[in-house]
Amino acid sequence: MHSSFHRLALAALLAGSASFAPLLGAGAAARTTADTTAPVTAAWSVGAVVALTAAPRIPTAPKSSAPPPAAPTVTHGMLAAETAGTGNYGQPLISGCTWATWVTKCQNLTAYGNGSSFDDVGCGTPFGCEFGPEFQCTQLALRYAYYAWGEPATWGGQAYSMWSAGPTLPIPLQQFANGAGVAPAQGDLMIFAPGWLGRYWDGSGHVAIVRDVGPGYVDLVEQNATSSGTDRFPLNGSLVTANGYTPIIGWLRQTEQTPAELTASTVAGTPQSVSDQPGDMDVIWRGTDAKLHDIAYRSEAWQAAGLAVSTADVASDPAVVSPTPGQVDAFWEDGTGNLWQVQSQTGYFGSESWLTPQELQTGLAPGSAPTAVSQGPGEMEVIWKSVDGQLWVNTFTGTWSGATPLNSGPVQGNPNAVATADGTVGVVWRDAAGNLWSDLSSAYGWYGAHEIGTGGLASDPTVVTAGVGNVDAIWRTRTGSVWAAGVTPNGGPGQVEVDATVSMGRPAAAGTAASAVTVVMQRANGSLAAAVYDPHNGWVGPEQLNQVAASSQLSAVSWYSNAVAAFWQGSGNSLWWSAACDGCAAHPPPVYNPAP
Repeated sequence: MHSSFHRLALAALLAGSASFAPLLGAGAAARTTADTTAPVTAAWSVGAVVALTAAPRIPTAPKSSAPPPAAPTVTHGMLAAETAGTGNYGQPLISGCTWATWVTKCQNLTAYGNGSSFDDVGCGTPFGCEFGPEFQCTQLALRYAYYAWGEPATWGGQAYSMWSAGPTLPIPLQQFANGAGVAPAQGDLMIFAPGWLGRYWDGSGHVAIVRDVGPGYVDLVEQNATSSGTDRFPLNGSLVTANGYTPIIGWLRQTEQTPAELTASTVAGTPQSVSDQPGDMDVIWRGTDAKLHDIAYRSEAWQAAGLAVSTADVASDPAVVSPTPGQVDAFWEDGTGNLWQVQSQTGYFGSESWLTPQELQTGLAPGSAPTAVSQGPGEMEVIWKSVDGQLWVNTFTGTWSGATPLNSGPVQGNPNAVATADGTVGVVWRDAAGNLWSDLSSAYGWYGAHEIGTGGLASDPTVVTAGVGNVDAIWRTRTGSVWAAGVTPNGGPGQVEVDATVSMGRPAAAGTAASAVTVVMQRANGSLAAAVYDPHNGWVGPEQLNQVAASSQLSAVSWYSNAVAAFWQGSGNSLWWSAACDGCAAHPPPVYNPAP
């Protein structure tokens, strides 16, 4: 880890040496030189969700310079280890399975002491030099990345340079700068810059592993830093303070999820997803047999796969909605342009029964997929493109009101709608010229169609709610980038680019209980990525989710707290799903709280 320590008496002599690494302040990016990779922007603030117009704030790389003046002396952290040591050389300090409970081969992640000098190195048991010089801080971090994520056994060089190396790995690691809006999470690698430790200049920096995060604190496991192999830092929002250490650059996170196949060969079109209550999900799709099929997630497990809930002649992807806990409704178009509905009821122990489908409406445009929302408990609205090329709506408030035109003008493709917590309904669509349009309704009726943007849409837009009354439209442009704009009764504010990387198909989006938005995108190679908008911190990502190629467009659902799941059709008409944001596992490892 710390391959070279220089006493203050040598600092003046060597201040001009190019071998000195620059100090990286909290929240700064790693230096960029000919042999390093420029850091990826982790997050930026763009203001309120309905005004996503501000330019991104990109951490700037520091300029090379001589070591700064030494910091005031403190009495803990690595500074204390200068006199107290880092534990007897080779002595186990904390066993891997005590702290890395989420790693299958946690027995390989024991932290060891490195003796009285930070510079002690060797290649003995149990790992030799497979992960670099033994008992250095980098050796534990490399072991962790190898066993937890499948990364190479060695990468990054010195500790501080792991920051710029992380995004270039076979499984890329996402950078989150200290204090830039995203707090560390369990399993992150925390990277420290070169800097002063009292009278000593540490030119290598440091790396540690985040053991857990709690209210106002971050716990770490590390080698070659403290005699216990652990430490705790104060956490204020996304800013970590590490007294007795060199400055924190930020943390690296492995964001790829492990997708799972749910059914093997029954899916045609795009599967649609809905959550009727926290922890439950239904995925409903048009099957290769032209019937509607459902699979339910109940009691922390997927139920019987592929249950047929309709007769044949399903001609569109379904629209799915839950107007009340325990109830799911699906709507679709048949082969003659009629609108149908089927409803499920959840019984004891998560059992689900489907009622007989009923015909609601005639006159849908051929090949048009409806969209449906619940604007209040027990209430629903279904919206579709009719044979006249315009949007129509039917409202359920105990009984169906009958079809009513929305005076949308000609519609290209299919509409998409969402309902907010205050009962506002927003619907978005595009016209033949690729312009984005919207309409909002309240208890007083619909406000009327408004054009949000001029030209550029290459996909049908997606609409998502972000908070009590905020509505946002997401779409893919003709150049492949993904953009967003707020929706208001008068149209919408300026637009902001979510992701410049080329995507295909229509992006999917879901809002969470934290008033955040997750946007899931399909890359040109079929793999999935996600960007997250937080109302306090702005856009984060995009993050690569997986490398499994999707054969259809996507759907996404918020199914509890901040958890978002994505669903898609894979090769051979299979059904796949994956968590759509880092940290979305339903049951994360318990937080460790050391005794005082």
